[in-house]
Amino acid sequence: MARYNRYDTALITLYALGKDDLVPMHLRELVPNSTASEWRKLRMDALVGHELRAMHHNALDMQAILAQHQCLRRTVQVVMKVWLSTSDALLPVLHKSKALNQRVVNAVQLLFTVMPRRRAYRLVGLSASAFHDRLARIKAQCGLSPIGRCFKRHPLQLAAREVAVIKDLFNTAVLANWPASSRYHAALRAGRLSIGMCTFYKYLGILGLKAARFAPMRKTQGFVATRPNEFLHVDTTEWPLADEAVAIALVSDNFSKAILGWSVSLRNNADNVITALNRAIATMLKHHPNEEATLLVSDGGPENNAADVKALLEAQAHPVIRHIIAQKDIRFSNSPIEAVNKIMKGYLRNLAPTLQATEQVVAFATHDYTEVRPHGSLKGAIPMERYLDPGFTPAPPDLKAARTQRIAENRKANCRLENKRDECRPQTGGCYDTPTGSRSVHWRRSFGCASEAGKKVLRAWRGQRPLQWKARSQPAQG
Repeated sequence: MARYNRYDTALITLYALGKDDLVPMHLRELVPNSTASEWRKLRMDALVGHELRAMHHNALDMQAILAQHQCLRRTVQVVMKVWLSTSDALLPVLHKSKALNQRVVNAVQLLFTVMPRRRAYRLVGLSASAFHDRLARIKAQCGLSPIGRCFKRHPLQLAAREVAVIKDLFNTAVLANWPASSRYHAALRAGRLSIGMCTFYKYLGILGLKAARFAPMRKTQGFVATRPNEFLHVDTTEWPLADEAVAIALVSDNFSKAILGWSVSLRNNADNVITALNRAIATMLKHHPNEEATLLVSDGGPENNAADVKALLEAQAHPVIRHIIAQKDIRFSNSPIEAVNKIMKGYLRNLAPTLQATEQVVAFATHDYTEVRPHGSLKGAIPMERYLDPGFTPAPPDLKAARTQRIAENRKANCRLENKRDECRPQTGGCYDTPTGSRSVHWRRSFGCASEAGKKVLRAWRGQRPLQWKARSQPAQG
């Protein structure tokens, strides 16, 4: 005698509701076609208590949705974590921009459909009152009000007459040279406005009004030399020691920015300046023996205008040196040498507070500044290079060849951990017991090693698949 199968009611219900696609394939093969056809023809609404089938139907619909979107929950969780980790930087930008105000309100209203209101407010960083205030502004925008608020709902805002007065203050040609504060006080004195200054400036920003600003006067250009030794600058600056200060005298060339002479002394007097000038003259005669004349610029300090300094310059016949005082004989200042003084003090910041140490640092700084350090104002040239060759300019790099070489090197780079283990490891080194990033191969390539515990965790994450790297021959460092 043939034995018939007995089927569960849940299986019959799936066929009767047309959800047989949710039945696993191995169970479908156990149901004869004739039986399945009879189940599909069943009328569920003819049975007593069929109203309860609605709950089963909804549950099956949810099951079908979950089966169709298996990764939906995980995707939503990841998106939520990303938003929570970046919201502290994004929310201030969203709330500050008035152009995004309506988008934020629309996004909050959309969140209301899937989560409680309190949670939605918390996600966007708004309180309930702030949200409803923004919503009211959008719903009741007024074209007459400059701030877009209804005059009846917000009667404390400036009236249209007062806004017209503010606009008139910035459209009057007579007031073109007046600052905004003067226009405000003029309106107060004339009785045209009765508002505070903060409110006045607030409406200036809303209306986009501001006083006309004239272009600043161009600063006068000082000495611009066309050749070496055309203009020389001399100045003395002081640097404090433990109990006293040292005087540092410098002589620089205007054209090349080179320091031609220097001297350090415990006394700020003419002897210190004469020593620096003698060294500068020796440098000039060494590199430019045919120099005929030059112009020496200094300030009005007594050490620069002493009789001994004048005697030295008058006795110098080759080259002839003419001495002028800045802002007295000429209207320009002695600013080029002041810039050199500032740079020199940068070298003197960390030194022993002695005269001998100061002399050593000044000697090193002069050599470094004049013969080693490229200058941006000279288009990359070193001052001594420009002093010896006025037309010298460093050759520009071959950018096209460098680009070709860079592309070739990057294409040859191999980031596979098996072949480039040492290059792929981070400089910090160390083992990682748990993966800190994605489950993809990028995590394995980003970290050069993993402990045994870390390998077990990663193998569990990847579905018990074996790891694709070889065991380390040496213990992990870090």
